[in-house]
Amino acid sequence: MTRPSRLRRAPLPAVTLVLGGAMALAACGPATGSTPPAATEPPAATDATGEGRPCEPADLDVSSTGWGGAAGSRGADVTVVNGAAEVCSLDGPRVAVLDADGTVLLESEGEASEALLEPGASSAFSFTFSNWCEPGSALPLQVALAVGGDLVVIDALAMPTVDDLPPCNGEGQPPTLSTIPWAQG
Repeated sequence: MTRPSRLRRAPLPAVTLVLGGAMALAACGPATGSTPPAATEPPAATDATGEGRPCEPADLDVSSTGWGGAAGSRGADVTVVNGAAEVCSLDGPRVAVLDADGTVLLESEGEASEALLEPGASSAFSFTFSNWCEPGSALPLQVALAVGGDLVVIDALAMPTVDDLPPCNGEGQPPTLSTIPWAQG
Protein backbone atom coordinates (compact mmCIF):
# COMPACT_ATOMS: atom_id res chain seq x y z
CA MET A 1 0.00 0.00 0.00
CA THR A 2 1.44 3.34 -0.96
CA ARG A 3 1.31 6.30 1.35
CA PRO A 4 -0.12 9.59 0.13
CA SER A 5 2.55 12.12 -0.58
CA ARG A 6 2.69 15.23 1.58
CA LEU A 7 3.19 18.69 0.18
CA ARG A 8 6.23 20.38 1.66
CA ARG A 9 6.28 24.13 1.76
CA ALA A 10 9.37 26.27 1.59
CA PRO A 11 9.71 28.87 4.37
CA LEU A 12 8.36 32.28 3.44
CA PRO A 13 10.77 35.24 3.34
CA ALA A 14 10.54 37.59 6.35
CA VAL A 15 9.31 40.48 4.15
CA THR A 16 6.28 38.46 3.09
CA LEU A 17 5.43 37.65 6.69
CA VAL A 18 5.69 41.31 7.77
CA LEU A 19 3.60 42.59 4.85
CA GLY A 20 1.04 39.83 5.30
CA GLY A 21 0.72 40.63 9.01
CA ALA A 22 0.32 44.37 8.31
CA MET A 23 -2.38 43.68 5.72
CA ALA A 24 -4.23 41.42 8.17
CA LEU A 25 -4.16 44.11 10.86
CA ALA A 26 -5.43 46.74 8.42
CA ALA A 27 -8.30 44.47 7.47
CA CYS A 28 -9.36 44.26 11.12
CA GLY A 29 -9.82 48.03 11.47
CA PRO A 30 -13.25 49.67 11.50
CA ALA A 31 -15.03 49.68 8.18
CA THR A 32 -16.70 52.96 7.31
CA GLY A 33 -19.59 53.15 4.92
CA SER A 34 -19.81 49.40 4.49
CA THR A 35 -22.63 47.09 5.37
CA PRO A 36 -22.05 44.01 7.47
CA PRO A 37 -21.90 40.78 5.52
CA ALA A 38 -25.24 39.06 5.12
CA ALA A 39 -25.82 36.33 7.66
CA THR A 40 -25.88 32.94 6.09
CA GLU A 41 -28.62 30.64 7.23
CA PRO A 42 -27.78 27.01 7.82
CA PRO A 43 -29.67 24.68 5.54
CA ALA A 44 -32.92 23.36 6.97
CA ALA A 45 -31.31 19.97 7.36
CA THR A 46 -32.34 19.08 10.88
CA ASP A 47 -35.61 19.06 12.72
CA ALA A 48 -36.39 21.10 15.84
CA THR A 49 -34.42 18.66 18.02
CA GLY A 50 -31.33 18.96 15.80
CA GLU A 51 -31.45 15.27 14.96
CA GLY A 52 -32.73 15.20 11.38
CA ARG A 53 -35.88 13.52 10.23
CA PRO A 54 -36.05 9.72 10.28
CA CYS A 55 -34.54 8.15 7.16
CA GLU A 56 -36.95 6.50 4.76
CA PRO A 57 -36.14 3.43 2.65
CA ALA A 58 -36.24 5.52 -0.55
CA ASP A 59 -33.48 7.77 0.91
CA LEU A 60 -30.98 4.97 1.32
CA ASP A 61 -28.54 2.93 -0.71
CA VAL A 62 -27.85 -0.18 1.39
CA SER A 63 -24.98 -2.45 0.35
CA SER A 64 -22.65 -5.17 1.59
CA THR A 65 -19.54 -6.84 0.25
CA GLY A 66 -21.04 -10.21 1.21
CA TRP A 67 -20.66 -12.88 3.84
CA GLY A 68 -17.65 -13.88 5.88
CA GLY A 69 -17.55 -16.68 8.37
CA ALA A 70 -15.72 -17.88 11.43
CA ALA A 71 -16.34 -20.05 14.48
CA GLY A 72 -19.61 -21.42 13.12
CA SER A 73 -21.15 -18.03 12.38
CA ARG A 74 -21.77 -15.94 9.32
CA GLY A 75 -21.14 -12.23 9.44
CA ALA A 76 -21.28 -9.22 7.17
CA ASP A 77 -20.51 -5.54 7.05
CA VAL A 78 -23.27 -3.28 5.76
CA THR A 79 -22.93 0.29 4.47
CA VAL A 80 -25.82 2.73 4.26
CA VAL A 81 -25.56 5.93 2.17
CA ASN A 82 -28.02 8.82 2.45
CA GLY A 83 -29.17 9.65 -1.09
CA ALA A 84 -31.65 12.31 0.08
CA ALA A 85 -31.06 16.05 -0.12
CA GLU A 86 -31.39 16.50 3.64
CA VAL A 87 -30.04 15.04 6.88
CA CYS A 88 -31.82 11.96 8.16
CA SER A 89 -31.32 9.65 11.13
CA LEU A 90 -31.36 5.89 11.59
CA ASP A 91 -32.01 4.00 14.81
CA GLY A 92 -30.56 0.61 15.57
CA PRO A 93 -29.08 -0.96 13.58
CA ARG A 94 -31.59 -3.82 13.47
CA VAL A 95 -31.60 -6.61 10.93
CA ALA A 96 -34.00 -9.46 10.18
CA VAL A 97 -33.74 -12.79 8.39
CA LEU A 98 -36.63 -13.43 6.00
CA ASP A 99 -37.69 -16.61 4.23
CA ALA A 100 -38.56 -16.80 0.52
CA ASP A 101 -42.10 -15.60 1.28
CA GLY A 102 -40.89 -12.50 3.15
CA THR A 103 -41.82 -13.85 6.57
CA VAL A 104 -39.53 -12.63 9.37
CA LEU A 105 -37.84 -15.70 10.87
CA LEU A 106 -35.41 -13.94 13.17
CA GLU A 107 -34.79 -10.33 14.19
CA SER A 108 -31.92 -8.72 16.07
CA GLU A 109 -32.51 -6.66 19.17
CA GLY A 110 -30.63 -3.71 17.72
CA GLU A 111 -28.06 -1.64 19.50
CA ALA A 112 -29.01 1.57 21.25
CA SER A 113 -27.23 3.75 18.73
CA GLU A 114 -28.20 6.26 16.10
CA ALA A 115 -26.63 7.32 12.83
CA LEU A 116 -27.13 10.90 11.69
CA LEU A 117 -26.49 11.00 7.95
CA GLU A 118 -25.74 14.17 6.01
CA PRO A 119 -26.70 14.07 2.31
CA GLY A 120 -24.26 11.76 0.52
CA ALA A 121 -22.71 10.57 3.80
CA SER A 122 -22.48 6.94 4.87
CA SER A 123 -22.55 4.91 8.04
CA ALA A 124 -21.78 1.24 8.52
CA PHE A 125 -22.37 -1.61 10.94
CA SER A 126 -21.58 -5.30 11.25
CA PHE A 127 -23.71 -8.22 12.31
CA THR A 128 -23.39 -11.95 12.96
CA PHE A 129 -25.84 -14.77 12.31
CA SER A 130 -25.29 -18.03 14.23
CA ASN A 131 -26.74 -21.46 15.00
CA TRP A 132 -29.32 -21.97 12.26
CA CYS A 133 -31.03 -25.31 13.00
CA GLU A 134 -34.23 -24.84 10.94
CA PRO A 135 -33.82 -27.14 7.91
CA GLY A 136 -37.37 -26.64 6.59
CA SER A 137 -37.18 -22.90 5.89
CA ALA A 138 -38.22 -21.76 2.42
CA LEU A 139 -35.04 -20.72 0.61
CA PRO A 140 -33.58 -18.36 -0.34
CA LEU A 141 -33.29 -16.60 2.98
CA GLN A 142 -32.70 -12.85 2.84
CA VAL A 143 -31.30 -10.33 5.30
CA ALA A 144 -33.03 -6.97 5.61
CA LEU A 145 -32.25 -3.74 7.45
CA ALA A 146 -35.08 -2.32 9.56
CA VAL A 147 -35.70 1.31 8.60
CA GLY A 148 -38.53 2.69 10.71
CA GLY A 149 -41.39 0.25 10.25
CA ASP A 150 -40.07 -1.03 6.90
CA LEU A 151 -37.50 -3.63 5.89
CA VAL A 152 -34.92 -3.00 3.16
CA VAL A 153 -33.58 -6.26 1.69
CA ILE A 154 -29.79 -6.35 1.29
CA ASP A 155 -29.41 -8.13 -2.04
CA ALA A 156 -25.75 -9.12 -1.59
CA LEU A 157 -26.67 -11.20 1.48
CA ALA A 158 -29.09 -13.70 -0.06
CA MET A 159 -28.67 -17.27 1.18
CA PRO A 160 -30.00 -19.46 -1.66
CA THR A 161 -28.77 -22.86 -0.41
CA VAL A 162 -28.47 -24.69 2.89
CA ASP A 163 -24.67 -24.45 2.53
CA ASP A 164 -24.94 -20.64 2.70
CA LEU A 165 -26.58 -20.73 6.13
CA PRO A 166 -24.64 -20.70 9.41
CA PRO A 167 -24.19 -24.22 10.77
CA CYS A 168 -26.32 -25.66 13.55
CA ASN A 169 -23.93 -25.62 16.53
CA GLY A 170 -26.42 -26.52 19.23
CA GLU A 171 -29.61 -28.43 18.42
CA GLY A 172 -32.37 -27.11 20.64
CA GLN A 173 -30.56 -23.79 21.10
CA PRO A 174 -32.06 -20.70 19.46
CA PRO A 175 -30.40 -19.04 16.48
CA THR A 176 -28.79 -15.67 17.15
CA LEU A 177 -28.63 -12.50 15.13
CA SER A 178 -26.65 -9.66 16.67
CA THR A 179 -25.47 -6.25 15.46
CA ILE A 180 -22.59 -3.95 16.28
CA PRO A 181 -23.42 -0.19 16.56
CA TRP A 182 -23.18 2.31 13.71
CA ALA A 183 -19.79 3.65 12.70
CA GLN A 184 -19.72 6.83 10.63
CA GLY A 185 -18.19 6.18 7.22
